[in-house]
Amino acid sequence: MSSSSSSLARAVGVVAMACRYPGADSPDALWRLLKEGKNAFVEVDPDRFKPAVELWERDEEREEQQEEGRGRRGEGGNKRKHAEKQRGTKKHPLVDGREPEAKRVNAAVLEDADAYDADYFDVTDGEMGRMDPHHRLALEVACQAFHNAGYDKAALAGQRVGVFVAMSNKEWSNVCPPPGGAPAAIMNSTSSVAAHAAHRISQFFNLRGPSIVVDSGCASSLAAVDMAVQSLKAGRCSSALVVGVHLLLDANNVNVWEDCGLLSTRGAGRFFGNDSDGFALGEGAGAVVLENVADAARHRQKVLVKVGASVVGYGGSPFEAHREEMDAARTALMVEAREEAGLVEPK
Repeated sequence: MSSSSSSLARAVGVVAMACRYPGADSPDALWRLLKEGKNAFVEVDPDRFKPAVELWERDEEREEQQEEGRGRRGEGGNKRKHAEKQRGTKKHPLVDGREPEAKRVNAAVLEDADAYDADYFDVTDGEMGRMDPHHRLALEVACQAFHNAGYDKAALAGQRVGVFVAMSNKEWSNVCPPPGGAPAAIMNSTSSVAAHAAHRISQFFNLRGPSIVVDSGCASSLAAVDMAVQSLKAGRCSSALVVGVHLLLDANNVNVWEDCGLLSTRGAGRFFGNDSDGFALGEGAGAVVLENVADAARHRQKVLVKVGASVVGYGGSPFEAHREEMDAARTALMVEAREEAGLVEPK
């Protein structure tokens, strides 16, 4: 067997995909959008960044109703709190002189990022209000990916299936409604922890493999794939789910990027193009299910694409004095990947 054939025999295969992107809620829909040359970028309404404030106000109203109910039952009631709310002196911290008015920018955004079937996922109403939307979206595309792979929830239970979620956005902790009492405070702290984006998936499906959130900035999804591939090759999991998820939640960040001139004036990125003038904002989630190619063959799974090799590395110092060293490091990384995949003979 040649080096190339041997490497491909040890390769990892993608056996299923799922996604939720602006204008495309499936891989087929995404392909059609690209094929037809459609643009999913729109001017974002600044009001889109206010659901957290409105949610907090609804929580306050519900708590006041509960307090009033306890008062009528002779258990006392916090009338001062209600009076403060009536006078308008008690406000969400983001509204009380510090809430940013989001600038109008072009972005590719999901229309229903806040939609969620809480009953299906056994999430209580109280937790639902404080749960990071990234967690909800990751769990939804995970379900779709497993479904597309033909995996049954009951059959997955107890299996060493790895979950690797790429998520570099921690904005929810900035805009999440403030806690209203001890139970809500606990719920607040646990519902916005980044690690739970992976743990919720593992818990829902009762999985026993690695459950990890990966944050390496813009390379998070690629780094998550690498971790999944290495775990599969090392036998640490029988199959692996990789999810990448990103949402725009905090108007502060949007304003900073705009003020610093980082955003494209055309509202659309032109990667590697000479006429590129900045990056464009976008939301969405994508997921892939991975198996060793040999295992996929035994399970009669169709392999959509093979990952012959994956390597990760950092380029070192970004300063101009080290530019040649950075270029050399990147070249060495690509050569290493090609050698591991059997595309070139190792030196």
